[in-house]
Amino acid sequence: MKGLIFSVKRYSVHDGPGIRVTFFMKGCPLSCWWCHNPEGISPEPENVEQIERVGENEFIVPEQAGKYYSAEDILEITEKEKVFI
Repeated sequence: MKGLIFSVKRYSVHDGPGIRVTFFMKGCPLSCWWCHNPEGISPEPENVEQIERVGENEFIVPEQAGKYYSAEDILEITEKEKVFI
């Protein structure tokens, strides 16, 4: 069994006390008007465009929002962060 995740944030400190690794999953059914993660709404992988800035220059970088991870994949990622948690 695999889960569809669109972002893995390491050294996440903004959602409460402590340091954590946060996995953002796709397929949110709520569609809140204030949503900060619209790439998480669709339950399928999708192509999105990210804007990267270097100084005053902007570059559009295409990337895929959504990748399937197994439990073993997630454990491997969290094991690497163990020293920080």
